[in-house]
Parts: sequence; structure tokens; C-alpha cells
Amino acid sequence: CGPGDAYTCSTDFDWLGTITGTAGYAIGQNLLLYAEGGIAFARQNVMVEGPGLLEPMMGEQTNRGWVFGGGAVAQLGNGLYIKGEYNYINFGTDEVEVTGGLLTEDFDLTQNAHVFKLGIGLQF
Repeated sequence: CGPGDAYTCSTDFDWLGTITGTAGYAIGQNLLLYAEGGIAFARQNVMVEGPGLLEPMMGEQTNRGWVFGGGAVAQLGNGLYIKGEYNYINFGTDEVEVTGGLLTEDFDLTQNAHVFKLGIGLQF
């Protein structure tokens, strides 16, 4: 990242949330396949390290983007079910301000996330 890709940029999420709509198709009595799409929000921390920096430069930003994915829910019997889901989340490219020591710089942040979820539940 940065000029000439000379720096190492890393990010992590403080939190990530989505609001989605879902449409699905039931196969038989025990399987539901579905797709979903909507908006995503995240609070991201950014750290930049590289040549000439005595300490890492840090920044944070709340971003908004979009989410698309799908999954399946299977009934196992006696109210027990299992679930699997995948989401692709795209936050596009935003400018984030990072600071370290006396330096303040703006970097372009392009962030995408691949989220896999597995679950088991009981309906009663």
C-alpha cells in the first residue's frame, strides 16, 4: 500500500454488521436454500508500517458497503436443524487518515470480506 507499494497496511474489524433481505426455495420438507443481499457496516482499524516510519501509523474508520450471499438450512428432526451461510462483503475504496508520531497521511483503503457461518439450533 502507499506510494510504490512500499508500506505494509493491515486492517481488522472492531465490529461488523449486516442488514439483509432473504429469498429462498424449499426442497422437500427438510431443506431450504436461500440467497440474501443488503447493506453492511463495519468499524475498521488500520495500521501502516514501512520505511522511514519510526512507529506504526494508526487510523480507524466506520465504513458502509454491500453484502451478497446465500446458504442452506436443513431440518434434522425433533426440532434440531443445521445451517451454513456465506457472505461476500464489499466496502469499496475510501480514504482513511492515519497518524503516527508527528505524521498524518491519507491512504486509500479497499476492504472486502468473505464470511462463512455454520450453526446448529433447536426450534421449540
